[in-house]
Amino acid sequence: MEMTWNELKHCIKADLYRYEAGLAGRHWRHALRFEPGFRLTLLMRLCRFTRLRPWLRWTLYLPLRFWFNRLSMKLMVFMDPLGDIGPGLYLGHPFMIVINWRVKIGCDCAIGHEVTLGSNGRGEKKGCPELGNRVYVGPGAKVIGAIKISDCAAIGANAVVTHDVPENGVAVGIPARVISSKGSAGYVTNTLDELDQR
Repeated sequence: MEMTWNELKHCIKADLYRYEAGLAGRHWRHALRFEPGFRLTLLMRLCRFTRLRPWLRWTLYLPLRFWFNRLSMKLMVFMDPLGDIGPGLYLGHPFMIVINWRVKIGCDCAIGHEVTLGSNGRGEKKGCPELGNRVYVGPGAKVIGAIKISDCAAIGANAVVTHDVPENGVAVGIPARVISSKGSAGYVTNTLDELDQR
């Protein structure tokens, strides 16, 4: 689906605020210099915006995609720029992350290093995961197949999720089981919604 100019600006602002808790020029400079997760996400947004416009596809898209692929390989973070990823994505320690292009990720999600969000080719869970809004996925977690992670849920480090996780659920273990309803509070911070409420 094509992204409008206003949607692009909103996504980039939401991404930046997740890292810097601010939108001033100094926040931009700091994030671009010291946050590889933000740089990768920014390139992903720009690739999607330019790829879906014929007048930009053969000009800006190609160098942006080259730069995105180069940074992606350096960080070993594999995600498709045309994937369905909502605003406010936070990759705090971007390393060894695999996100299938069919995965749907909601707004203000946080994904740790060595996370896999992948597809399952057979059985009742055939398909790809869907993450709601404000979901936290801890380092090393694996979510494979048509599994729904509801809003404000948290997945613990190294968990292997084999079933849906309810809203505000905290799932840990192998296989993961829900141990509380405290959700992602405290793990997902610095969102534009919080800024608007001030």
